[in-house]
Amino acid sequence: MKIKSPWTSTLVIAAAVALLGGCGVGNDEDEAGSLTAFNVQPAEITITGAPNACPGPGFATRVFVYGGTAPYQVDTTQPGLVNVSTSQVEHPGGFFDITLGAGCMTNIQVVVTDKWGRQQMVSVNAEQGS
Repeated sequence: MKIKSPWTSTLVIAAAVALLGGCGVGNDEDEAGSLTAFNVQPAEITITGAPNACPGPGFATRVFVYGGTAPYQVDTTQPGLVNVSTSQVEHPGGFFDITLGAGCMTNIQVVVTDKWGRQQMVSVNAEQGS
């Protein structure tokens, strides 16, 4: 007859918890070194207006955020020329909308920053049609 020690189960559970903790399960510390690439799609937006005219105000497009570590902060370098629908995206795969103000513009940046301070840019251009 084999007698099982009550300590055997406790040791197995402790070893499993230590192993999972070492793998990054249940803590945020490993997220900064995540192998998941942080990116925004699309990273560049170019809108073309009618012939000899810049696009009018109100044109909107959706940008998705992937990878990195949520939440993501969203900010525009030129409010009024380019507006964003939200200042924070809560989850990977989430999105925000970019709406143009009036006029032509070149390389206006929308900055997306993840929880760990890593940044991705969306470049917005609006040009005259030919």
